[in-house]
Amino acid sequence: MKIFLFALVLGGVGYIGYQKFMTKSPAVKAYERFADLLARERYQEAKDLSSGEAASAVSAMESMGRGKVGPNIRGMAPHRDQMIREVAGTVATTTQRIEQQTKGGDGATVHLTAVSNVCREQPGCTGMPSRCNKCLDFRHEVDMCNERGTWTVCGFVQSE
Repeated sequence: MKIFLFALVLGGVGYIGYQKFMTKSPAVKAYERFADLLARERYQEAKDLSSGEAASAVSAMESMGRGKVGPNIRGMAPHRDQMIREVAGTVATTTQRIEQQTKGGDGATVHLTAVSNVCREQPGCTGMPSRCNKCLDFRHEVDMCNERGTWTVCGFVQSE
């Protein structure tokens, strides 16, 4: 009986430790989804996961990507996002690394400092994926807000 109780207590402690230190918080999960959508140029879906100044930042990124950059061979001006895909390729993978997570005193806000790693498949490359992918890191300063039980990005700054 003592062994059973000991195993039960040890299992409970292990479960609590796993939940506290090994699983991601809902705020981090929401940020990771937002960052992945942003990297894949799915701006409207990223805006749906954001509010306030973060939504404005996404709109600015979207308008920059859709801006005309000058005439191409056919005399028509392509969009920046289209040119990036033609030159740099499509997004293959994204990963986010949380460097710092600071919870607000109210429990409804979290500030994240993160690095988003975006890897693109190079057009025309026929080698191994590790040789065909070019990766860039983007530093993100993110404010997450819990609005009516849903975590959204309410502040966002991206730098390289």
